[in-house]
Amino acid sequence: MWNYTSIIKRLKKNKTMEIITAGKIESGHPLYILQCGIGNKKILLSSGIHGDEPAGVEAVLRYIEMGEMGEGGRVAGEGINKWYNKYQFTIFPCISPTGIEKGTRENIRGIDLNREFGGNDPPEEVKIYQRAIEGRHFDLYLDFHEDVDGTGFYLYEVINKKETSIGKKIIETMSKKYPIDMRERIDGFPNCGGVICPQKGKARFPVRRKNIPLPLYLYLHGTKHCLTLESPSTFPIEDRVAMHLSALELILAL
Repeated sequence: MWNYTSIIKRLKKNKTMEIITAGKIESGHPLYILQCGIGNKKILLSSGIHGDEPAGVEAVLRYIEMGEMGEGGRVAGEGINKWYNKYQFTIFPCISPTGIEKGTRENIRGIDLNREFGGNDPPEEVKIYQRAIEGRHFDLYLDFHEDVDGTGFYLYEVINKKETSIGKKIIETMSKKYPIDMRERIDGFPNCGGVICPQKGKARFPVRRKNIPLPLYLYLHGTKHCLTLESPSTFPIEDRVAMHLSALELILAL
């Protein structure tokens, strides 16, 4: 189980990011948005929508801590500060505080938040974050997840027709250091060597606009390129975090 209070403390130690309180849910947990960078391209990062997938939260925390002064001195690496002049980052560091603390996929009310975006009466966490991005458009969205059935790293890619796919390049580079999940099908979609592209083939993603995952909600509301990064839950936490950090840095470089 993770302690949300400790996550908040780590967030507030950061001196280079603007920390915004987006709202507070009934349990008393505040929800935060981080902002950083002055570049032209707008990027949204999110993690912790499923409470039993903590590696993404830890990866995001470490990425914004890199280059900061900690108790033991400066944390190694440049992290997000490296991209300050190229990108404008918006970050949802932990969408489901109660899920993280319970260690469950669902929030404290038993709701899978990643199936509730665009609904008529969404859960309070979804409502708060939907309101925060209303009318905003992003060039890139990265969603950090884990898969309890995963055998290696893989990703989902949903892109605007005018955008260039980078999924294959990511997998090719990641495969030099990490195992890639080569299951034939994942969540009902064909697995093309580690890249799940729901827009291709017969198994397209649902065209409905209500009660859908956050990546599809963002895509349908103007985000050009959405990537969901999946690490295998059965691997040690340090390996899963390393996968997310490696993929994040690679994607920003691409």
